[in-house]
Amino acid sequence: MRCFAFRRAGSQGGSDDFHDWPLLEPGLVHLPLWRPENPADIGEHPESSGAYGGLARKG
Repeated sequence: MRCFAFRRAGSQGGSDDFHDWPLLEPGLVHLPLWRPENPADIGEHPESSGAYGGLARKG
């Protein structure tokens, strides 16, 4: 089973949202950094997206 979660930057939470599930690469990152199809899509300031994303596998 997999889980995708996102959270606005500055809100409570983070990798704890995944409990004991191991995060898959690239981990919990700003959304533009999460597996972009093209590195040019990231932009100069990925942190300006205001949200994080991650994927974990249920252990």
